[in-house]
Amino acid sequence: MNNKKLFVTVITSLVFLSACGAPQYDQVADQKISTLQGDINAQAVKLLRSNKTTSTTDEKKAGDYSSNTKFYDKAKVDVSAIEMRMLAQPDKSTQHISGVIDNLRTNLDAEEKLHEEDNRLADPLIVSYRNGMTIDLQWLLMYELGLKQGAKKVDVEKQDAK
Repeated sequence: MNNKKLFVTVITSLVFLSACGAPQYDQVADQKISTLQGDINAQAVKLLRSNKTTSTTDEKKAGDYSSNTKFYDKAKVDVSAIEMRMLAQPDKSTQHISGVIDNLRTNLDAEEKLHEEDNRLADPLIVSYRNGMTIDLQWLLMYELGLKQGAKKVDVEKQDAK
């Protein structure tokens, strides 16, 4: 999904927010999305470092699949928790969330499968998977931040009415 399409999809979802009883901003989901993004970036840095010719033996071993199963397990749990929180109040504005979560999960599963099969990931694959998951997480975060902005706007309008 390119950035322009991502932006249009988020704006479309936010338009639905204003047209119906919208879900509320979820600070926990926001934090989980941001934390998962940080974990994915840290994982990519670790894997890229393990592929350098100047890496130490321990750094090289850190790129092996067996050294990364905990990351994949935790990331899968985090994706499920984000999904549960973001779909807890389903409405028209949440209709695209399942697709974005499915795409995120597909990228994560595909990365793990290749990592397990080859024991190591090549740099271009590491970057490609990180970028794909980043786009999905950006969409989810933009959605949550849109809810947050909507909540602030409503609070300001309530204050003005008093």
